[in-house]
Amino acid sequence: MVTNMTEPEKREALRRAIITAFDKWGANWFDSLFTSMSNGFKPDELKAFYYDDLFMSKRALIPGFMRHVTQQVSRNEDCKRRRMALIEACLYSILHPTGTTITELEKSSQSDTEYTRRHLQRLVHESFPEMFIEVPEQRDDRRFSYFSSVFSPYEAPKLLNPEDVGRAQLQDVVAALSHPRHMQRILLNGTINLVAPEMLESLIKFREEALEIMSKTGYDSEYGRVLFADLKEVTDILLIFHAHFQSMLAVSWFRGRRLETKKELMKRGFPLSYSKDDAEAARRLLLVVSHRGIYIVHNAAWSFSISSV
Repeated sequence: MVTNMTEPEKREALRRAIITAFDKWGANWFDSLFTSMSNGFKPDELKAFYYDDLFMSKRALIPGFMRHVTQQVSRNEDCKRRRMALIEACLYSILHPTGTTITELEKSSQSDTEYTRRHLQRLVHESFPEMFIEVPEQRDDRRFSYFSSVFSPYEAPKLLNPEDVGRAQLQDVVAALSHPRHMQRILLNGTINLVAPEMLESLIKFREEALEIMSKTGYDSEYGRVLFADLKEVTDILLIFHAHFQSMLAVSWFRGRRLETKKELMKRGFPLSYSKDDAEAARRLLLVVSHRGIYIVHNAAWSFSISSV
């Protein structure tokens, strides 16, 4: 553990951890893929990985599809029920970087849904395996094993196939950088996402829930004060934390669809629709998010609306 850091150093370390969280998630995903390959794929296992990959690519490249997925995730009962417990577990991994246990999380749970230790155990170990990282075992019983998340500033995944994972992630980077149009579409998608009402609603809810949890549980830790201050403002830590969390929740939503539904979603076109009503809703929500720099994004929302109707 890094100690005696200045506040700017803590913020930069936390910022780096949150920015790289999806890379850690991806490392866990690839590790699971290579482990399954070495053990021999079970029926439909390869299809599951294949459609996961297609889903993540389409969501990153197609703005209309990203809007559709965000809307579906916001309405999905499983996602709504899990959301608060997941945010809390991720926050705990930042506030208690040496690790926390299922029972400790259960005792302090702020979730409106009544999650028992068994529910939380399944959430961490089974439903979102790539999001969570087991830290060195301190107890034999898996119910009490210490865990962290990909957002933790200290823990990195303990991979079974580190060389294969490293090569696969490097190939992904090379593939993205070698297709300038893909990079342009990813950046455009991110810009459009900034003025999508459903994403802004999710961002506001995420911030409110995270601040509520931290206010009730306390945040006087190595990174707690830094994180609490950054979540109250419109900072890169808030925006990236939410974006990565939303991506992980979206993958979980997609995995819950039947195979035929997955195939249909991958084949269907999703033309972008953005109306003046969307722009007005985005304007109102941006005012809720922050009064700073609001007119720049507000004008962008209106400009995009006018050019697309």
